[in-house]
Amino acid sequence: MKFKAISGVLLGAALGFFSSQACAGKALVGIAFPNQDNARWFSEGPVLMDTLKQAGFDVTLFYGGDDDVPIQQRQMPRMVEKEKVDILVVTPIDGKALTDALKAAKEKHIPVISYDRLIMNTDAVSYYVTFDNVRAGQMHAEAVIKELDLDNRAEPANIEFFGGSPTDNNAKVLWKAMISKLQPYIDSGKLSVPSKEMTFDKCATEFWNAENALKRMDSLIEKYHYAPKGGTKLDAVIAPSDGVANGIVAGLLKAGYDASTMPVITGQDAKKEAVKRIKDGLQTMTVLKSSTKLAAKVVDMCNAIVAGKEPELNNTTDYDNGTGPVKAYLCEPVYVDRSNYKELLVDTGMIKAEDLN
Repeated sequence: MKFKAISGVLLGAALGFFSSQACAGKALVGIAFPNQDNARWFSEGPVLMDTLKQAGFDVTLFYGGDDDVPIQQRQMPRMVEKEKVDILVVTPIDGKALTDALKAAKEKHIPVISYDRLIMNTDAVSYYVTFDNVRAGQMHAEAVIKELDLDNRAEPANIEFFGGSPTDNNAKVLWKAMISKLQPYIDSGKLSVPSKEMTFDKCATEFWNAENALKRMDSLIEKYHYAPKGGTKLDAVIAPSDGVANGIVAGLLKAGYDASTMPVITGQDAKKEAVKRIKDGLQTMTVLKSSTKLAAKVVDMCNAIVAGKEPELNNTTDYDNGTGPVKAYLCEPVYVDRSNYKELLVDTGMIKAEDLN
């Protein structure tokens, strides 16, 4: 394994990459994240970069423009051939679009860690680090079951479903787990879906985009006459991320809903805007997926790789990317609502109290 040091800050506007000042003689880790516009990736990139630097690694961080697949495809061989990285950490924009782009990494035996989203259709992926998305999907369902008291409820409750991006394998795992847990209540009639839109393809939100979610929510409100008073009662909306929840809530607010009439709204990522909505009664819950946990696990994996050892893994069978099962480590997600957001996020310093005012 060849080690390379990089110093200073290099700007590559076309490819959107940034390079850290690092110590000589350490392994160079190349990171490729989807975009800088999404609050998650904008903040998570520096967290991962700094955590790796503190562990003694050199780091190059690339962003894929505005979820620009061709840009990310060009970044893969560039990091291998020009930057000469020793390890790749990649969150794909489109999980199925990097098969050819990672051929150079495979040929040069460069380990590839798939970060949070699974890279599909290539045996170049060495390891996968993510959260337990089955558990996260169950948490969305559990919020609806609990808040609507479905186990004791007599009259049916109306619900609409939103899915994540069709380009992200995690979205499908989340969807399947959530639907599986709620299906018995749909079958028994305790949950009703007025739109009848219950397949992932019908409910998917491209690139997890809030504007796309808003457009669909507006359409559902118009078509099925959802309203806080005098229209069709809407009791719950499944939002697979806080960004999607942002669009859903915006549509409902336009339709006249407020904190006293807002349906159960789920979410994921525990971003400060969503936590403020939880505090204000405009969102019910979110799923915390701590970036520090993922970053620490990436460091553990990189340390093991450099030492020639197998990293710690806790799932080696369930995540098939089309070429076979990928060795994975799943971190535990955390349920966040109005009862515990302060303890979990404010008291720990993850979110400043003033940001929620």
